[in-house]
Amino acid sequence: MRLLADENIPFLAIELLRRKGHDVLAISESAPSICDEESLDYVDSAVNVLLDG
Repeated sequence: MRLLADENIPFLAIELLRRKGHDVLAISESAPSICDEESLDYVDSAVNVLLDG
């Protein structure tokens, strides 16, 4: 399962998901400080779930 974690998702939660075998793309690592609309550009057919809080 591929997850996209928005910037407000704690890094500890991202690391825990990764340790459990999930493929997590973290906005905070790949594109910090982008707006919400831009983060939706990362959502495509390869991303199954958008994590936002």
